[in-house]
Amino acid sequence: MEIFVLERVHQRHPEIEVRDVLTAFESIEVDAQRANGSWIAIGLDGRGRDIELVYRVREGRVLVYHAFTPPTKKIINEIRALRRA
Repeated sequence: MEIFVLERVHQRHPEIEVRDVLTAFESIEVDAQRANGSWIAIGLDGRGRDIELVYRVREGRVLVYHAFTPPTKKIINEIRALRRA
């Protein structure tokens, strides 16, 4: 599976490198799919930080268009609610 990270992730959050996003994606601890087809997840990067991710999967490719640390309460609560549904 190919994983692409939009350049804007690092531009908006200079403390998050592409390798951090890739590591977090590979170690997703919890995730959920939104009704619009996108995914939200929390994974651990190589520095031990929880990273919140928002991405889409199409034709075996992953496009990560949002990453943030630490994960927001909004994303944590959304994942919980989606997993309960």
